[in-house]
Amino acid sequence: MVVASQKKKATLSLCLITKDEERNITRCINSVKDIVDEIVVVDTGSKDKTVEIAKSFGAKVIHAKWEEDFSKARNIAIENATCDWILFLDADEEIKREDVDKIRPLLNDETVEAYLFKFVNYAGANLGSGLTEVHYNYRLFRNNGKLRYIYPVHENLRNVEENRPPIAKNAEVTILHYGYLSEIRVEKNKTERYIKLISKYLKDHPDDKFQHGNLAVEYYNLGNYNKALKHLLIATKGMDVNSYSATRMIRYLIGTYAALKDYDTALKIINDAKAYYIDVPDFKFLEGMVYVDQKRYEKAIDMFKECLLMGEYKGMFITMGGTGSYRARYMIAFCNERLNRLNDAVREYIEVLKENPNYQEVFIRLFDLFVKNEKPEDVYKFFIKYVDTKSPINHVILSKLYINAGIFEFSKQYLDNINLDIEGLNTLRGIVCMGLKDYKNAVKHFDMEYGKARQEANYYKVLYYIILNDIDKVKEILWEISDSSDKKLYMTIIGEIKAKFDEVRDSYFNLLDLLIKLQEFDLYNKVLGLYVNRFTREDYEKYAQLMIKYGLEDLAIEAYIKAADLNTQNPEVYRYLAERALGQGMYDEALSLAANAFNIDRMDIDNYALIYKIYKTIGNHEEAEEIDRMIKEIYPEISLKDRTGL
Repeated sequence: MVVASQKKKATLSLCLITKDEERNITRCINSVKDIVDEIVVVDTGSKDKTVEIAKSFGAKVIHAKWEEDFSKARNIAIENATCDWILFLDADEEIKREDVDKIRPLLNDETVEAYLFKFVNYAGANLGSGLTEVHYNYRLFRNNGKLRYIYPVHENLRNVEENRPPIAKNAEVTILHYGYLSEIRVEKNKTERYIKLISKYLKDHPDDKFQHGNLAVEYYNLGNYNKALKHLLIATKGMDVNSYSATRMIRYLIGTYAALKDYDTALKIINDAKAYYIDVPDFKFLEGMVYVDQKRYEKAIDMFKECLLMGEYKGMFITMGGTGSYRARYMIAFCNERLNRLNDAVREYIEVLKENPNYQEVFIRLFDLFVKNEKPEDVYKFFIKYVDTKSPINHVILSKLYINAGIFEFSKQYLDNINLDIEGLNTLRGIVCMGLKDYKNAVKHFDMEYGKARQEANYYKVLYYIILNDIDKVKEILWEISDSSDKKLYMTIIGEIKAKFDEVRDSYFNLLDLLIKLQEFDLYNKVLGLYVNRFTREDYEKYAQLMIKYGLEDLAIEAYIKAADLNTQNPEVYRYLAERALGQGMYDEALSLAANAFNIDRMDIDNYALIYKIYKTIGNHEEAEEIDRMIKEIYPEISLKDRTGL
């Protein structure tokens, strides 16, 4: 009897390209090491422990010169892989734990060259910011000699022999990508690097719409909206609206017009997109965000509610995460907060946290409301009853909120509940001790800090010794610290140098804020005097906002008046001064200041609301009703009576 030979088990190579990825590579390899047969790492010049860590996993490490081309590096990895299939990951990615076991069975399908994986790209300050983008890309493919990457950046996989995309299926496998988090983008200088690489490519390939779109996104991230618009218009002209990336390009086009305050064009594009992409909630969400920009919060709430009714998108277009769920509900809460409907806002924030307990931005916003409006004892009771008290991060967030409010005894209460040694925690404990005037223990905590938080702790230690007037100790610590704007400011304070204001502006205002919290007013006045004579109108505005934060109204008024004398074009300055004048019965001055704000921005609802309020206060009801009619001609849904409560 002849027995059919068993089919050979397909083998799998994990491929990565790296440079200085010691923080990420362990997580990446660990996520799939149990299902791969070999690990191939192409390193392009790491100076940290990346190579050492890779070799500890048994990886074959190839050292390659970085040639300003991600595809070249990826293709070197492919050429050194020996298995039947290749799983390509970046070091700042990992396979979602629940999906790892789905991968090996995919290798048995004879009908495909590659598989599309779902990507969740995390953005914002941290994983708890709630900002994600979802897209699909090829990451598992046959090692058949035909598939290679193209483009120096934002590289694509293609069958280069037949000049086509790979024959592929959706793998139903998710990759979690952390490389777009703000800290990593800054650390890797991604925006500037990508702009340089794409611009160089476009010089030789000026008609490549795909890379024009990528360049536009980088300029958008940089805040250069005019340049972003230029490249978006090229990228979207004649674009295939059914391509996976079409929704992304349209989204950035809308965002760019909104950033340029061309809301009419943004809304026109939104309406067209809603009509075509009927199951994608992103465009209703973006419509709501335009209304938020316009302060049309009631209309925005209606739109975000429509997003919730749609639910999350399930298809293959590139979309934003959460626009049909938690992000839409968050914005409903935010709008209610703006409308001073605080009970409604709190209720919605709590609902968001029930749906997404790790949504840190909502947690911070909810408890910031509590800290500002409720007794600390009641906040603590709520915290103990409803929050995961085992999470040290939650205690840290509450501690920081109370530090920001200058209430150090309650900040200490939350820190005392943390029994773990966490980087940065000693710095917080030291700040709290300074706020409680316990300087001896403050410096002990700063001395105990470690890791990246060590430098921040040293700056607080410098401040401690400045307060004690121990200048020799200040100099000793400062000379050991790397150059920064904080260092320049402190050296200016002790008279070692005289830094230019432009070099230390942000550090200066941050220090003024901290000194008010610590109630170190003698040092505050000394620091203020260093640069107050060099204030621009923007500096006076910033200073006024700091005074408002701490309820120092007279100083805020004085600063805003100086900004107005310098012809500020910020309508909020004139509105604030008008409100103060109105409160003092100075009606003519109030109207004059409100008119200044109105003339700067005739589309701003707050300007109409303020003038309406002034007329109502002085009994000019006909003029008030005329203002109400005027705003309705622009935004029909707005009722100034409801907005002002008059």
